[in-house]
Amino acid sequence: MSLPLSLCAIAVVCAAIGAAAPVQADPIEVQFFGNTTLAVSDGKTVVMTDGFLSRPGLGKYVFGTRIASNPGRIEDALTAANLTAVAAIFVAHAHFDHALDIGYMWQRFEARIFGSAATTRIAIAQGVGRDDAIAVQDRRVERIGAFTVTALAIPHSQPNRYPGTVRPGFRHPAPMRAYRATENFAFLFQHGPRAALVMPSANVVAGKLQIYRADTVFLGIGGLNSIDREAAKRGAPGFIERYWAETVTAVGARTVIPIHWDNFFRKIEPGKPFKPPPRIIEDFDAVRARLNALAEAEGVCLHWMEMPFETVALTNATPCESGG
Repeated sequence: MSLPLSLCAIAVVCAAIGAAAPVQADPIEVQFFGNTTLAVSDGKTVVMTDGFLSRPGLGKYVFGTRIASNPGRIEDALTAANLTAVAAIFVAHAHFDHALDIGYMWQRFEARIFGSAATTRIAIAQGVGRDDAIAVQDRRVERIGAFTVTALAIPHSQPNRYPGTVRPGFRHPAPMRAYRATENFAFLFQHGPRAALVMPSANVVAGKLQIYRADTVFLGIGGLNSIDREAAKRGAPGFIERYWAETVTAVGARTVIPIHWDNFFRKIEPGKPFKPPPRIIEDFDAVRARLNALAEAEGVCLHWMEMPFETVALTNATPCESGG
């Protein structure tokens, strides 16, 4: 039986429209709070890394002062960023510049806390409910809203100023040196066709990341120049190039956004750019030059987020192409 002409025309037009209409991926935006703290949002769900916003001063490190969350600094940052909800926080490791504020953030947002066993001990000591302090294992996958988050165990960078673990009985507040960590995680955030790898600490496991794909790598470069020098002393020069190859090249990233480069002993000041540590601590310019050379050689967009609460959209266009 033949269709009436009008119905045939409608069918052809509808088929043409359906064939031409591209599948639109949900927009994913990542907001930078300095150090390794990122807020990843699809407009419905927000997941974070670390949530470190208090940023206690250098004097407390020097004198071994017990530290705790600074509610004023945290609330100022959240207000300036217009961050009103967080579903989950994925914590890289148990050092203070990652784990200090997880208790406050849990109370503020009722966000589940995911991290190492040492991190969960800190969380519980800070008042996080045991059901919400979740220890992760290598390659464990969590689903938060439309996000899929894979934890990837990668050792902490070397040298590690505070190696070891947080022992049972940890009490909060505690001095910075009590926040000890050897176990460390990177996190792969996937959302539909989009994927971003967050590497909070500069270390590698040879070949581990080759089975994964990510458009964007948030590349932790804290202490990278010192790490490179120490590796050379051990007879393994060129660590920065190996680190790039085992992360950026391995996952096929088109965009690299450095993190863990700013001086986290300085408080966040809206409207003022983050600053790197003093040159006597880290030769930031040397690291930046090496990364620029690697990005240029591979045709990768190297994008620096320098302002508090700066946002980048994960789209088909890199920040370099879109002018972001």
